[in-house]
Amino acid sequence: MSSSGQWERIRGGVVGTFQPLSAVPQEPGSGMLKLSDEHAELTFIASDDHLDGERLPVECSAVFGETEVGDVLMLSIAQRSSSWGGFPTARYRSRCLVLDPAVDDIDGDTVIAVQLRYYGLSGWAGDRHLKDEPVVEDGRIVGWAAELRWHAGTAAPLDEGFTLRFSAGHSVTGPFDRRTLTAPLVITIESEDRRSIDEHMMRLDAVHALLAIAHRVTPTASSGGAKLSESQTGYCPLWERTMISLDPLGDTTHEFPYLKLDKFGGVEAVASWVRLVVQHRRAVEPVVRHALFSNQTPEARILSTAAAMEYWVGSNARTREWAKKRAGEDLPGALARNVDPSWLTWVGDSAQWVKEFWKAYLDLKHFRNAPADPATIHALEMSGRWLLTAVLLDHCSGSSAPSQHLFTRGLDTLGRHVREELWGTPER
Repeated sequence: MSSSGQWERIRGGVVGTFQPLSAVPQEPGSGMLKLSDEHAELTFIASDDHLDGERLPVECSAVFGETEVGDVLMLSIAQRSSSWGGFPTARYRSRCLVLDPAVDDIDGDTVIAVQLRYYGLSGWAGDRHLKDEPVVEDGRIVGWAAELRWHAGTAAPLDEGFTLRFSAGHSVTGPFDRRTLTAPLVITIESEDRRSIDEHMMRLDAVHALLAIAHRVTPTASSGGAKLSESQTGYCPLWERTMISLDPLGDTTHEFPYLKLDKFGGVEAVASWVRLVVQHRRAVEPVVRHALFSNQTPEARILSTAAAMEYWVGSNARTREWAKKRAGEDLPGALARNVDPSWLTWVGDSAQWVKEFWKAYLDLKHFRNAPADPATIHALEMSGRWLLTAVLLDHCSGSSAPSQHLFTRGLDTLGRHVREELWGTPER
């Protein structure tokens, strides 16, 4: 059975025997595993040994199961609960699920590599590794030739023994007369030794968040993989609740991103971004959260965006000249001075914008004056968020190339909306 068929069966629910991998060995219990958009949920008949002193399922790093569609490994356990009726049951919910792991390779929740596979990201995929061309004989096209190769890609070191890798994958599917060739962008986090999958996923999540910022519509990975040990050949199929969609592959492409990989600075800049997320989450989180979750009020967004600005300027104030306070200048002015000058024309009137943004923030923070019009708050917050984003991207790139591209090309339409709302004219 193909992995897509296995996932489909698990969505509907599969039965099997399941064993929590805890400090004290547990006996397997019979139960059902089901996959939803939010989590993988396992419910099984529990004995007293399966429950702790609070009558909850025992804490464990992972749950191994033998099911009707193959072996599974639940990782990133998020919730535990139990219920009582005719039979006591234990319930685990997890954020990750791995298919067909080799039993001998399992060691708790540890892995050596995790990857995501994306389609439609031509601006971030690097060199093209699918070669196809017509076969010409006697001046006529008599066929078509295609060659698809795996490519090791480009790697960059992260922190604590982790490595980021951008590469090209390949797959060939379909019956003999309807073959389908694909060459996805593969983003992998590798570690020197076995580490918790949560440590890998945290760094992959940072890359996924960067892709969300860089594109008009948030990309989702079509599949994922986990490698449990060095001896393992290939990757086990992986599901993760926020970054991977198991829905059929559509025709969605992301041909016109706000920012492409070459304008950002390549894989080295992405690695710098991952390190930034790990070390300075308070600066990055609002930028990412607002891109991924749009159902927030403008007032809530501007409060968190401004707080992130305060954190980033404050964390650099002792070592960076641009972050040092200037007399009579509100805090966002430091950020406005630290991006490409194209910001000045993009926003229309930078000096006035700094005053308006900071006044709106302080009024909301300290409950001063009547609230500003939500449309104005939205324009201030959106432009402020992209200013902070540009500063952070420039920091990772080591140049002003990202902010120059954003404020001259990538965000051109948004700039017109901002200027029209704040100053009454869309013109620069």
